Amino acid sequence: AVQAGIRLHRAIDTFTDQHPVVRRSTQRLREAGYGKYAGVISDVFLDHFLARNFADYSTEPLAVFVPRLYKLLQQHQAVMPERAQRTLHYMALHNWLLGYAFLEGINRALNGLSQRARPGSGMETAGEELQRNYAAYEADFREFFPELQELVSSLL
Repeated sequence: AVQAGIRLHRAIDTFTDQHPVVRRSTQRLREAGYGKYAGVISDVFLDHFLARNFADYSTEPLAVFVPRLYKLLQQHQAVMPERAQRTLHYMALHNWLLGYAFLEGINRALNGLSQRARPGSGMETAGEELQRNYAAYEADFREFFPELQELVSSLL
């Protein structure tokens, strides 16, 4: 089951990275000055719109789903690499997944990513880009996500 989950995750990543709508978002970020970090930032923006609009895609509220997911992941920590275990600890402790639904949570995530990137990545300011062009990024998400759902359905 873990291997199947990893394969599914890789298929989702590949589909996302190659999708023309996501590439449009990534190009917008490159033009805003985020260079090679544009893809990472675009992924964070997608996470934001999924969390913010979770009720459109699930009958389970995000506030119920997230703690259930953390608990499930924590039950399987033993099979995770040490680095993933540490990340999960902080993810749950600071409730990153629920925080993604809010601009403050996205800003925190981007600031954390900027700490691990090379100096000058600019990721710490990408939340401002999201706010400036919020409607465009949300439109990209809404165009892209149903196609991702179709992919996942076809693979399950």
